[in-house]
Amino acid sequence: MITVKVSEVEEVKELEFPKLMKSSNTGIIVLFTDVNSGTTIFTGDDVWGVGHTSSNWNESHFKDFNEELTLKNKQ
Repeated sequence: MITVKVSEVEEVKELEFPKLMKSSNTGIIVLFTDVNSGTTIFTGDDVWGVGHTSSNWNESHFKDFNEELTLKNKQ
């Protein structure tokens, strides 16, 4: 017996600004407000701290971040 399952792949469209994007190189997550402009919100062990703002991010090194992200103040 042969079982066949056909799944259609949804076309993923690029999100509009403002949007979250994740670096494919370092894993940092930046809230982009415009092309190449944004503020870091997750850095891991990267040299940039959270809250670093720049208008010189190279957007070509980032991909849209479509996962859930929670921000919470430390107590």
